Amino acid sequence: MAFAPIIAMGLAGAGTAMSVFGQIQQGRAAPAQGKYMSKYYKAEARAEERKTKFDYSAKKSDVLKQLALQRATFAAMVMDYKSGSMRAIGTSSINEAEKDLFAILYGGGLRKRSMLSQAGYAKAQGRASYQSSLLSAGATAIEGAGTVASMVAED
Repeated sequence: MAFAPIIAMGLAGAGTAMSVFGQIQQGRAAPAQGKYMSKYYKAEARAEERKTKFDYSAKKSDVLKQLALQRATFAAMVMDYKSGSMRAIGTSSINEAEKDLFAILYGGGLRKRSMLSQAGYAKAQGRASYQSSLLSAGATAIEGAGTVASMVAED
């Protein structure tokens, strides 16, 4: 059975070559996937910005309607809007509305920045995965060469 060691060495070499090839192929796909995910997160950030603007506009419209209704109610009650408690109620309503509007802008800005951070991370992760796959392929090639060399040495 003189052919058995030769066949074993050939199979070990072929297995190593296939593993190296697979790791390289996987690494080549990683930057493209990172770039795709980066584009996805950037699109999500733009959508979040549009949503924030819409929510802000809708809330502002609601607030203006509520304030107008409040003033009309005060007027119907024949109360001077600029005097005492009526003014305090109006000022309080305006302050609360400003807080709500600021919260919409702030929350939307945070979500947008988070999406943009994820976009950068996805792109960097794709590049890192590519470099990692090349190192893994090199390590596999060295390990496989060592296995074949040890088989040759035993012969």
